Amino acid sequence: MELCEAAIIESIKSSEKQYYTNSTTVGVKRKSDQLDDSIEYPIHGRDSKVIYSPSEVRKSTEVDTSLQTHTENVVPITLDEFVPLSKPSLPHSVLRTLNSNKTDEKSVSCLRSLTKESRADDVSNSRADETVSPVELSKEISIRQSQKQEENTVLKGMPERRNSPEFNFSQSVPRLVYSATSAFDENCTKGCSWFPTEDKIIVAAEDARYRIFDLESVPEDDLSPCLTVKETEMIYDFCWTGSIPSTFLSTGRYQPIHLWNGTSGELLSTYRCINQLDELTHAFSVCMSACGGQFLAGLKNQIRRFDLSRPGRDCQTISTGNKSGYGQTGIISCISCDGDRRMLAAGSYSRTVGLFSEDGSLINLLSGHTGGVTQVAFSPDSNRVFSGARKDDQIICWDLRNQSLPLFILKRDASTNQRFQFSLCQNYILSGGSDGSLRVWDYGGEIRSGYLLHPDSLPGLSVHPNRALVATTSGQRHVAPIDACEQLAENSLKIWDFS
Repeated sequence: MELCEAAIIESIKSSEKQYYTNSTTVGVKRKSDQLDDSIEYPIHGRDSKVIYSPSEVRKSTEVDTSLQTHTENVVPITLDEFVPLSKPSLPHSVLRTLNSNKTDEKSVSCLRSLTKESRADDVSNSRADETVSPVELSKEISIRQSQKQEENTVLKGMPERRNSPEFNFSQSVPRLVYSATSAFDENCTKGCSWFPTEDKIIVAAEDARYRIFDLESVPEDDLSPCLTVKETEMIYDFCWTGSIPSTFLSTGRYQPIHLWNGTSGELLSTYRCINQLDELTHAFSVCMSACGGQFLAGLKNQIRRFDLSRPGRDCQTISTGNKSGYGQTGIISCISCDGDRRMLAAGSYSRTVGLFSEDGSLINLLSGHTGGVTQVAFSPDSNRVFSGARKDDQIICWDLRNQSLPLFILKRDASTNQRFQFSLCQNYILSGGSDGSLRVWDYGGEIRSGYLLHPDSLPGLSVHPNRALVATTSGQRHVAPIDACEQLAENSLKIWDFS
């Protein structure tokens, strides 16, 4: 009898081993583990030691300390506690015995007591009967790991990652978390933006380079870029694609539009704007379309729509104005799209903001700025549009339900030709200025706080999507040597904690 039982165990062990060898993943967890549906837990492959799941707290020395986002009721589950995707479905005690190459009386008794009822119960509480392609499951796990890896990372000294971080714009000075100064030398910055899914930030500079800083690496007193992307000529504008993780579009003087990989620095695609003389011309602004898979490029008196999956010169041309003065004329310096209203807003150096339908028809032309418009943005509720301009101290808010007059005007310091970024953060509006200060307003147009964060101009501003962090960049062109008593030149990146 004992030989028969040993033969059964050896047979099942070999079938389980063959399954795990041929599969790209171990399996999926049992529903009986009572997972919290509000939390998406990472699924690891064969080489992973542990994964996390709510259950009764058990001690273990194999906990991966780099994955500690949800720390309450979190315990490690070892490899042998997975349920395979194919039959036979065995209790965890037997699987542990099989994987450990040990047999005992309890496991043999458990194996002997397997009945149809216990199998049915086991299958109902797992995904053993589901037909899942190993290739599809592998792709799903790979995508999920890449998108959720940052949610399981806790950076020392950083505020907690949340879907809706709480910002504290009080009268107290925010805490400086990281800074980078020596990386820019004498090159002033031209804007910054957080990665959509990672704790990385990209900064454009005057030397036609993008510097990417990774906060997940070991923090330093003075951060150094983990990657530098060199463009051909002066940078005009850049934006994230969204559809392809960690990729961004870039446009600059005398060059086509480039699609870059923000992780490896590889040039992925090139999109060319060809004029009426069949010559290459450059775009002044880029923006992803609300429908996805396409992006818009702003030129003089026109907007061009490119398909992200079709590099080259093929595009759709939307005329915004003509030489006779009809429509929105001048250089289209910034674009913003809204998917709910199916419309786009375009800013021009002719000091106007044009509202267009999705097919390119002009809806209205808004005026009120005294300088060329450098940024436009829709509010999260799609009822308002904000615009800012160079050498213009005002950010104008327009109500799209009544476009006859501005809803309110926000005052800031913008005395240079730089593009001063503003950001819409929850119920607040943040903007930098040429005086080095960060100003915060509420959605009613009332000033809430102000912070003098840099001794030089503050053109770059970006709010972290999941943490209570605000990144600011400083610097401007100085024609003559600066007297240290009057002003201190600074080209830097600083990251502030507003939690």
